[in-house]
Amino acid sequence: MLLNFKRSWSVVISKYSQRGIFIMNKKYFSTTVSAVTLALTVAGANMSTAWAGEITYNGTQADYDTYHREDGTYVKPHGSANGNTVTIDNPDNLTEDEYKAPDTVAGASVASGNTSENTVNIKGKAKVTGDVYGAIVGDGDAEKNKVVITDGQIGGRIMGGISNKGSANNNSVDFSGGSVTGMIYGGFGTTGSSGNTVTLNGGTAAAFILGGTSSSGDVKNNSVVVKSGSYGKNIYAGYTDATGVVDNNTLTLNGGTTTALVAGGASRSGASVSNNHVIMDDSATASDIAGGFIFDGAEKGDAIGNSITISSSSKVTGAAYGGSVKGGNGTAKDNVTTISGGANVAGAGGGIAQNGTAKGNKLVINRGTVEIGHGGVSINGSASDNSVEM
Repeated sequence: MLLNFKRSWSVVISKYSQRGIFIMNKKYFSTTVSAVTLALTVAGANMSTAWAGEITYNGTQADYDTYHREDGTYVKPHGSANGNTVTIDNPDNLTEDEYKAPDTVAGASVASGNTSENTVNIKGKAKVTGDVYGAIVGDGDAEKNKVVITDGQIGGRIMGGISNKGSANNNSVDFSGGSVTGMIYGGFGTTGSSGNTVTLNGGTAAAFILGGTSSSGDVKNNSVVVKSGSYGKNIYAGYTDATGVVDNNTLTLNGGTTTALVAGGASRSGASVSNNHVIMDDSATASDIAGGFIFDGAEKGDAIGNSITISSSSKVTGAAYGGSVKGGNGTAKDNVTTISGGANVAGAGGGIAQNGTAKGNKLVINRGTVEIGHGGVSINGSASDNSVEM
């Protein structure tokens, strides 16, 4: 089985530059976090030792009058940084004109100190015009916070947990209905991001989806699970445009449809991506997949030991690479793509590199249909010890 590699690269990978994949950069994240810091200051939050709170906001005039300030309607508890619950609902089925939508919602927000185990629930055709945070912290860690959305309209972003000067660990977003205009993050931490999860089970998401990301630290053990729904933007279980490694992040496609590039781990800064995974089964459909992906011409950065497993009746209409290095001189090494069951894949390879070396990559076809496949290839560099097993 042979593949026109130059054509494949151009058609399958490069087209994403036209879809806005390169908008994510350090300036973007810096701007985002600065905005959060401003919100913390305006909210007057530094309340790490008080009691936990519970708020239900139903969009009435009384709710609006209670939480509205000159800088907008910011629904958040005014007590503890831990164990709060905020519910945004519309039990009276207020019309769009009647419903007084809050601008920003947070389970907790603190200027310094840690936040943990805060929850935000959005349901019942509620509406939020801005961002939704499980928790946000200026200087400290955000851990085990979550956002659960079963219905409603979100005009901004959704973040399980975000830290300006600390780490974000074990935060989650469960999105199963409604719509969101901005990006979805399980967790964002300046110094690191680990164990964060995004679960997608329906609804409409208009922007990128990241399990975990960091502006300067490691991105490890984050995950995204797609159960149902259709998603037209890039999905990465772990992502960085900074110096930390992207390691052991997992994207699971149990169902639904993705029509843009999705990956277990991704980097555009030269950081290495290693041991990241994509698991695709049941009736999932995807356009293009990478276990580990380095892009945007990063001079360094290797894709090593990443994997894709495609089984059952899954379908890939584009290409599936265990490891992919687009731009720069990075190496694609020891990446594996395995196809079995009744899977149908248009193009598959163990690893691909643009200018660097492709070595020790493997494509394993146990069952299923693969139209075009290869073990590993380098467009402008060298390739060795790559293999196809059938």
